[in-house]
Amino acid sequence: MMKLTQEWLLAALVRALRTFAQTFLGFLAVGAAMSDVDWLRAASVSGVAAIICIVTSVATGLPEATVDGTITDGTEGSTVPATLENKTAALAKKSVRLTVK
Repeated sequence: MMKLTQEWLLAALVRALRTFAQTFLGFLAVGAAMSDVDWLRAASVSGVAAIICIVTSVATGLPEATVDGTITDGTEGSTVPATLENKTAALAKKSVRLTVK
């Protein structure tokens, strides 16, 4: 059974927040006036997407969250103690690496 740690919860919340933001931004069509956007619907659909993201994380796990209290950015031998600063740095490094390739 998966062990839900503070580090896992932080990784799941970051992933859900990113999903919410990406879904919400999808409702903002290029050239649409701010008054034309259905804000309640955008927030509702984005919230459901975030909830589905959390459920998926519980069901399948998070590759960036380990059970031994360390975090990784996906490269070999890159585990460090799971602190908020290290987690943020690892996520930033992973994001930069994904955009460069």
